[in-house]
This record gives sequence, structure tokens and C-alpha cells, in this order.
Amino acid sequence: MLNLEKARKKMEEENLDALVALSLLNVYYATGYFSMFCYLVKEHIRPVVIPRSGEPFVICPDHEIEDFKANSQIKNFVSFPTEVFMKFNPGTEDHHAAAVANSQKINLSLLKNVDFHTLVGRRPLIFLTKELN
Repeated sequence: MLNLEKARKKMEEENLDALVALSLLNVYYATGYFSMFCYLVKEHIRPVVIPRSGEPFVICPDHEIEDFKANSQIKNFVSFPTEVFMKFNPGTEDHHAAAVANSQKINLSLLKNVDFHTLVGRRPLIFLTKELN
């Protein structure tokens, strides 16, 4: 786990304003939380910003904040909404049938011009840029 005091001392020595962890292993080292979602979907990142002064924070989708809070040494977050998320009642007997029925109700024409790579993969970087400016 990250030793915040040691990291800030090194940042002072190197004249750095902040450290930003982007890779899955560096995020784990900085926070203590291993995101299984990011492990499974490689282009998903959860940037961690460790400023020389002030509180470190994680940029993550709103659905993952509770997991970070429960498992991370960092407790400050910049969240972005999860755009496409479907929930199924675990008590239903046939998840596949429920998924098919629910997916047929979605008006996919609304998503025709959506760039999912930017929406899902790069969205954290957009929020990171806003937070660092």
C-alpha cells in the first residue's frame, strides 16, 4: 500500500505537483482496492490522483464508489454516471430470459451515434483532465 508521507516527500524532492496512478496495479498499490471490473475489461481505468498537498481522490463510475469506500485507503471520489447498466433480480429463475426480455425494451436507435470507446474507456480521463485544470 502507498505510504502517503513518503510519496509526498518524493514529490517535493522531484518538484511534482501530483502523482497519477492509471494502471490496474498502480491503482491497487495506491488505494488497496483491486477492481475486478477493470481487470476483466482492460480499457476501463480508475485514475487515482495524489496531490502534493490536499486529499488524494479516485475517479470512478458511481456504481463502484461503495466498493472503493469499503476496500480503499482513499475516501474521496470524483464520480461519473454509469450510462448503460442493467440490473436483474437474483431471485428470478431464468436470467437469460430476463436479459432478452429487458434488452428488447431498449430503444437502441438512441445509441446509434454514441462512441462507446470514449464513453466507457476514456470518460475517466476526461474527468481527470477537468480535475487537474
